[in-house]
Amino acid sequence: MMDSQDSPRLVLTLYVNGTSARSAAALITLQRLCERELAGQVDLTVVDIHSNPEALSDDRILAVPTLIKRLPPPLRQIVGDLANEERVLAALDLAPSPAAPPDGSRGSERR
Repeated sequence: MMDSQDSPRLVLTLYVNGTSARSAAALITLQRLCERELAGQVDLTVVDIHSNPEALSDDRILAVPTLIKRLPPPLRQIVGDLANEERVLAALDLAPSPAAPPDGSRGSERR
């Protein structure tokens, strides 16, 4: 029998700069993904470099927002605009939601 401890977990760290617009958008995107796509599968730590500037050197952060995927390997660093959920999921090597069509279309929308 497998318990919740045996399920694969993502360990993520999000570096933000106070309440800047880009940092706020990144945090909203990550919180939404954690609730919808990754419920119960993610450990997210948010580090505000405004109140904790020494954290920058820990992971050699050069720009914010920056998202680091620590586990599972490989280590990944996603820098810049994190407002696009699909881009973040792709960068984390996560498959799209089963509710989404495989071609990325949105059902009845026409272009």
